[in-house]
Amino acid sequence: MEKLVLNAELRSTEEKLSEVRAEKMVPAIVYGQEVAATVIKLNYSEFLKTFRKSGQENAIELTVDGKTLNVMVKEVQRNPVTGDFLHVDFFAAK
Repeated sequence: MEKLVLNAELRSTEEKLSEVRAEKMVPAIVYGQEVAATVIKLNYSEFLKTFRKSGQENAIELTVDGKTLNVMVKEVQRNPVTGDFLHVDFFAAK
């Protein structure tokens, strides 16, 4: 399987989620045993392409603020009507 790479930006907790989604971004969080919880945002179309390939079973190389983490999609929240991504939880492994 090819190496899946995804880029993310740090997100301020004061940013409204509706504004993040209006920018065609997906709000997300990364956490793990040795990783502090970090709020991020992802490009919607880039995440969609990566998620279609990886699903929740395969590892993704996530780059946040110059740091690279190996993560897996832990949970995805979707709009029940449109199916759009509302929020994504990533679990980081060391």
